[in-house]
Amino acid sequence: MTNETNYDTVFGKMAVEHGLCTDDELRHSMTELEARKDISPVVLKDLMVELGFLTSNQAERLREDIKESKVAVKKIPGYKITGKLGAGAMAVVYKAKQLSLNRTVAIKVLPKRFTENPEYVERFYKEGQAAGRLNHPNIVQAIDVGEAGGYHYFVMEYVEGKTIADDLTAGKIFGEAEALDIIIQVAHALEHAHACSLIHRDVKPKNIMISTSGTVKLADMGLARETTDIEAAQSEAGKAYGTPYYIAPEQIRGKIDIDGRADIYGLGATLYHMLTGRVPFMAEDSADVMRKHLREKLVPPDHINTTLSAG
Repeated sequence: MTNETNYDTVFGKMAVEHGLCTDDELRHSMTELEARKDISPVVLKDLMVELGFLTSNQAERLREDIKESKVAVKKIPGYKITGKLGAGAMAVVYKAKQLSLNRTVAIKVLPKRFTENPEYVERFYKEGQAAGRLNHPNIVQAIDVGEAGGYHYFVMEYVEGKTIADDLTAGKIFGEAEALDIIIQVAHALEHAHACSLIHRDVKPKNIMISTSGTVKLADMGLARETTDIEAAQSEAGKAYGTPYYIAPEQIRGKIDIDGRADIYGLGATLYHMLTGRVPFMAEDSADVMRKHLREKLVPPDHINTTLSAG
């Protein structure tokens, strides 16, 4: 949903989101790609295999997912594809024109291999349906969700801009006033979602967008759940849903009575990262990160960034 992205960038994002390589390995690959472009040009897919960051099979699977999604999105009636926007762990996102209203939209497509898993398909539709219940200036608007030619798609508002994660990856440490302005807008979005009995459960920098006009938008309702959905809560008991760096302790423990406070924890962890340039807890693997959320004391942010006001 950000500015149009080239193939190599989409490929790299998918590799990271699928857990096939690290952010550092991708950055190294992109730097090497740039260095070679005038001497011995190569595509990112082949370069990452050469550098040992991906196997040939992994690279080929990612290529097929991107190719397949492009074919799929052309089958959706009423829309004309104008470019790629990005990729996530489960989908590729395209920029498109909605022909009936002559407006730009974003379309998320679920790769064919995920459609064989009913849980992935259900989660995909739940994301669209959850977003469709919400109507708030700080939440990415849902437009349509459906299936065409055997492919599942989710049409949403196109937001021209960037994510908080984009800035953090570039090394930005946010000023206090700017960070608070962004976080307050997300808090308003969460207040609306919670009033509609929905919890987001994955508040993090990658899911917070800033449009070119400065409006903040909360995106990706893929893990959203109704607070009143006891059946769904019970089926997820004991499972940790969320992103380790920003996940609330009750989500780590797999509690069934999760409520809006879990989102506030994720928002606080995001604010911490924005102000300090570091995630609240760091470790070699996800399990250790989550253990630290449960057991370790947090280093106060003003001990890391001494320009912060006391609080």
